[in-house]
Amino acid sequence: LPTGACLAMILFGYYLGVQGEIKFSLIGTIFGFTSSILCVMYPIFTKKQINLLNDKWGVIFYNNVHASFMFLPMILIFEVDIIRTHSDKFQNPKFWFWILVASLLGSVVGLTAITQLKLTSPLSHNVIGNAKGAGQSILGAYIWNTPLTTKGVFGLLTVLSGSLLYAYTRMDAKNLRTHPTHARASNKPSAVTSATTAQPTIKCQGADTSISTGSKGKKPGWIVSI
Repeated sequence: LPTGACLAMILFGYYLGVQGEIKFSLIGTIFGFTSSILCVMYPIFTKKQINLLNDKWGVIFYNNVHASFMFLPMILIFEVDIIRTHSDKFQNPKFWFWILVASLLGSVVGLTAITQLKLTSPLSHNVIGNAKGAGQSILGAYIWNTPLTTKGVFGLLTVLSGSLLYAYTRMDAKNLRTHPTHARASNKPSAVTSATTAQPTIKCQGADTSISTGSKGKKPGWIVSI
């Protein structure tokens, strides 16, 4: 129930963010909705591959190869004119330097995502991604002066709050699994029964055995039973 409430809070925050958009675009909303579905499916299938291969580096390699083949037709369809217009940039070393930096950062992000999926769940990964997107929107508005409405800001804060509450509930559930409560044991009566303290008894029996003490007389032998 707490997890569902946190997810509902995140969805409500995104709804407020869409309602607070200054320039609403139906095409942009459709693409955003499609992107959300793909982002939800990606960690689910990636988690299955991690459990199947048990090799995060192999999963990263497969993801990069698949992304390369998927991006090539997209570039040829949507960015051919842009590439032709700025073809002179390919001869600029600065351009290749920033391409290399972006590639390294992308590899680090991919490694972080795979490690996160290996240690957590796809749901946690998606919640963290939503919180990151909301934080980036707030940071972008602060740095680049992106206009935000009151409803949009409230939506972003709601998403961040829901994400933090989700993280808290997961941590609480993990603590309960690690350190189970002893409420049931405390409610039961004590299983330790009080032992009756038996009073020591001393029995004296006259013994016919003689103890050699240097004398010829017989002395009683004492048998002590407790």
